[in-house]
Amino acid sequence: MPARIIVPLDGSTFAEDALATAMALVDESGSLDLVTVAAGAPPFAVPEYDDLAREWALKHLEGVEEKLPPGLQVHSVVLAGRPSEQLRSFIEDSEADLVVIATHGRGLLTRAWLGSVADALVRGSRLPLLLVHPRDPDAPSYQADLPLRRILVPLDGSSRAEAAVDGAISIFGQDLDLTLARVVQPLHSTFPYVPDPTLAEEEAARASTQAEQELAEVARKYQASARSVNLEVIESDYVGGAIVEHSEKNDFDAIAIATHGRGGVGRFALGSVADKVIRSTKLPVLTLRP
Repeated sequence: MPARIIVPLDGSTFAEDALATAMALVDESGSLDLVTVAAGAPPFAVPEYDDLAREWALKHLEGVEEKLPPGLQVHSVVLAGRPSEQLRSFIEDSEADLVVIATHGRGLLTRAWLGSVADALVRGSRLPLLLVHPRDPDAPSYQADLPLRRILVPLDGSSRAEAAVDGAISIFGQDLDLTLARVVQPLHSTFPYVPDPTLAEEEAARASTQAEQELAEVARKYQASARSVNLEVIESDYVGGAIVEHSEKNDFDAIAIATHGRGGVGRFALGSVADKVIRSTKLPVLTLRP
């Protein structure tokens, strides 16, 4: 389990909803870093603006700390400058194991920076990033959430995509029910002018069989590292949409996905799929850069 987790905040209750998930994941002896960024003084601001903004930001983080369970190790950090640049620099220089962040926010510090910051971190952070979609933006929980146990891991046949399996086990622990999923696109999705319908059906069957065999090979590597490892081959024209629909229909707790992948014909590039999944699902999404 992660020993140190960074939680970016922007002064909004929306952003604070990430805290429940962070507390559920952090090791018993671990710590949370509550980090916010105070933007530079706007034109015509009072001379004391920067000092006042920093003071207010620190007071806000201290107020958040007071809402958390006693005994939890918490450190409050106030940065100054452009939020995405400052946070990324702080994360890169840290020895943290994970960043947990809400995907949107509109706070008093820097006016709606959390969504764009999450996008920047997905594309550039070296650390695993867990994006949380708050259930009630106006009423965040300050108690540890239920453990995340049922994890869906989309794969595309590439070894780079398998980094998400290792990441899920590292972040969520070994007491997991993993489902390794592969979306197979029908032949007409790749080659729209297929003259023979029978050929398309035969090719789809071959692709599904190959996908199942490849998933089984991956599953064998992780049988001893999780409570269970299941396989799922899904046929769909829309890879990202199929992943989201499957995850929500089957009551998964979270999705773990690599942000890059490279497969063969009929496979998918995980970078664009991850983006679709993040923007469409209501579940937490763990993204990892192989």
